[in-house]
Amino acid sequence: MPKTRNLEDRKRTQGKLLLASAYRAFGTQEYRLAARFCLEAHRLIPKDAEVCNLLACTFLKQKSHKEAKVWLHKALRIDPDHVDALVNLGNCLREEDLEGSRVHLQHAVDLAPRFSIAVQNLFTTLIWQHRYRQAAMLALAAHAQGAFDEALMNPWLLFALRADAVWDVDIDAITRQMAYHWRAGDKVYGGFTLLPLAVWDDPSLHQIVSRIHSRELLEQDASQLSKILPAPRRTIRPDHKPLRLGYLSSNFKEHPTGALIDGVFALHDRRQFEVYGYFASPELKSGIGQRLRSGCDHIREVAHLPHRDVAELIRRDGIDLLICCGGHTEHTRLPVLAMRPAPVQIHYLDYPGPLCFPELDYAIFDQHVVPPGAEIYFDEAVLALPHSYHACAPQASGHQVVTRDELGWPESAVVMGDWSRSCKMSPEMFASRMRIIEQAPESVLVLLASTPAYEESLRQHWAANGLSQDRLLFALAIPFEAHLARTAHLDLLLSPFPYGVAANAIDALRQGIPVLGIEGQSLASRNLASILLTHGIPELISSTSAEFEQKAIFYANHPVELQALKTRLRGLIATSSLFDQRKHVRALEKGLLAAWERYSQGKAPVRIDVSPN
Repeated sequence: MPKTRNLEDRKRTQGKLLLASAYRAFGTQEYRLAARFCLEAHRLIPKDAEVCNLLACTFLKQKSHKEAKVWLHKALRIDPDHVDALVNLGNCLREEDLEGSRVHLQHAVDLAPRFSIAVQNLFTTLIWQHRYRQAAMLALAAHAQGAFDEALMNPWLLFALRADAVWDVDIDAITRQMAYHWRAGDKVYGGFTLLPLAVWDDPSLHQIVSRIHSRELLEQDASQLSKILPAPRRTIRPDHKPLRLGYLSSNFKEHPTGALIDGVFALHDRRQFEVYGYFASPELKSGIGQRLRSGCDHIREVAHLPHRDVAELIRRDGIDLLICCGGHTEHTRLPVLAMRPAPVQIHYLDYPGPLCFPELDYAIFDQHVVPPGAEIYFDEAVLALPHSYHACAPQASGHQVVTRDELGWPESAVVMGDWSRSCKMSPEMFASRMRIIEQAPESVLVLLASTPAYEESLRQHWAANGLSQDRLLFALAIPFEAHLARTAHLDLLLSPFPYGVAANAIDALRQGIPVLGIEGQSLASRNLASILLTHGIPELISSTSAEFEQKAIFYANHPVELQALKTRLRGLIATSSLFDQRKHVRALEKGLLAAWERYSQGKAPVRIDVSPN
């Protein structure tokens, strides 16, 4: 018996030594070597959960998730309470089994409530599950206990509070502290979200956040960008025409960006430009996607290609000006620009703010959203068009026909819509909506539906203000064509602040529906004002919330004036600069040629203001 015990002790000692060697190899990123040590250790100590967990981690580092899950399950069969294995398995399952992910991460947090990594990962899974209140309460409780110090640097906390309308906490204090951390140079935790644009009307803060996101994006893709392609310095030939103009995006499809640029490619002057389209999303036979492809001289399907290969393709094509229609948003292709595949690189549409991304030369906006002097909030030069930078076709694609009765909207009421996503709705903005409805007795408010918790919270606030529940309606998410048909039955579209509507505003104006908004200081809050000015209706722009409310109340209570406004808007479509897409493309081309001229003269990018004529 003692000999057997001694043998087992020796095996355990040798196994632990091998485990220590595996940890050292793992620490120096020698993951294959670490895996070999772990497998040898597992042979000696097969019932050691720590060995199985570390082996799983080596597979995770090598992108072998299937093998990792096998070993994590083994670890948890040995020790169901192994916290690290619970966290790792919870993370592995997030893409395929959200509830399984939540169960494992919740178990880890129950076992180790102060284990910050477990808390942060459970927070993320709850966000993915749309359990926003639960996620927010977890983050705030953990932060109070010192287990989630990064919570007040993570915009997803504010997102969660807004997405379920969790207004029984001090959101203002959280908002102030979050901005303080970012101004102090702290990291933006949790990955990208558009929320800063929706919370702060502060162009300086938007610049800070974009700089942080750009830095993190480059660090995230460091492996692909480790061998930067040399920047092509082209010899400018006298016959260098037409210029090769490349458009790159993951959103050339049924998406606001695809809808806004629909028609532009085909309108380019072929004497000046040869158009290459780099389509980074699979073609799903959408009308927009097919029309955009038909407007190109050359089509490149690059959805399956990594950033480096896309950059190499653009470089081989000899692109002179590359326009990336995708900023700090999902599935961004910005890292392609870091490899400098084209001499002049430009951002356009998709993100209403500065990108502050290295190797980006220009960003296309307009002279209202970025007035002279406001370019200090951009690291890239601004190419400012004379009218709204949105290239709006006069007609959207044909949409369905629906009646108010089918929508469940009262036929005789003044219907005010707010197509804001729930994360844009603040307590102050909802209070403003309630004051409007209270003073416009023949009106109803229609909001986009979200989580049951969000809708219930708003209904409770609505009732607390003495408003009838049948005057607050929620519109379900529906396909784009059906949404256009629904928009046609609004009497007024109310824009959120500070992140105002753009694509939704254009859809409404195309159908003669008035849009009311507030103009602020940031690009995101000046966007709608630029659209309305270009369309010739500056009277729909307000500078304060009180003025905005007065205008909404006036039109809701004066049906004759409201109908006259709608008639006027329908008459504007044929002559409005907003819907003169050919005029927009000529101004865009003028700006592109000016940018190319500066490059050809060896001059650095600077602000370019395109003249209106």
